[in-house]
Amino acid sequence: MQIKNNPDLNLVSLKEMKIPLDRIIDDFIQKAEGHLGEDVYDMVEPLRESIHEKAVDGWVVCDQEKALGFIVLTLQEERGRIPFIHVLSKHENEGLSSLLIIKAVEELRKGGAHMINSEVLAVVDREHILKTFEELGFQIVKRMIMSTILSDVSEPLIPPGYSVISWDDTYLEGVAKLIYDANVGKVDQQIYPVMKTVEGTTQLVKGIIAGEAGSFDREASLILLREGETCGAILFAQSTAHQGFIAEMAIAGHQQGKGLGTVLMAKSFFIASHQGIKTVRLGATEENQSAVRLYQKFRFIPEQHFFAYVWEG
Repeated sequence: MQIKNNPDLNLVSLKEMKIPLDRIIDDFIQKAEGHLGEDVYDMVEPLRESIHEKAVDGWVVCDQEKALGFIVLTLQEERGRIPFIHVLSKHENEGLSSLLIIKAVEELRKGGAHMINSEVLAVVDREHILKTFEELGFQIVKRMIMSTILSDVSEPLIPPGYSVISWDDTYLEGVAKLIYDANVGKVDQQIYPVMKTVEGTTQLVKGIIAGEAGSFDREASLILLREGETCGAILFAQSTAHQGFIAEMAIAGHQQGKGLGTVLMAKSFFIASHQGIKTVRLGATEENQSAVRLYQKFRFIPEQHFFAYVWEG
């Protein structure tokens, strides 16, 4: 599809694209390493493989025979998602990111999406991306990646009447219900539409167990129990041999304010540190100050600020 204002530019379907996109992916990795370190390579390589296999949908902006940038989109059960966008650094501020976003959103809406969300890590064109989503009617949510170094981690005392066990599949549905309840009415439900139902949250937890957030660590993933009731959980994954990631964490509403989140996180980190984990990362919504205060107790600091974009039709 030719661009009216610039006849030299074309938008081509990702699956129909014949020009290799490795140069764009390599450019993204080089730029993103400054924000996320070397492990960004492991995060992006699966996307490279999926593109080679024509297994993902999206659009590429081209200048004659050269690919300048591309965007990835997914659509499932009327829920659209834009997980990746990047244009070559030397073409930053040329409006190419805006072209790609407008096209992707148009296609998702045309395909029947009633909800679209995106958490793209923008390493170029940040202002263009923010402005374009805003003009398209998206809600803007401030997010951040936080990290901490595990050092001198001691095993916490479990409060009387409570017990903590490592992950047990028997509790999967109870943990999913716990996570769902903890997020009702919260902004994270808008960022992750799958969490708007118990069934969707159950699928989210199953995906984490299956390795979608990294190698699921059954030992450091913990469930907090009181008289048989599931009242807390932390789902821990390993990004690399020495780096962990908190995929989900929740405490039942009527159990909050008792320091149980601190106990659960400390216990998980104690186990992880004995497995050789040196650093831990997590994603946080800036307005969720109670969660941010908990993370700061464990010396988590912001590593990368970014935006989540949410649209509901």
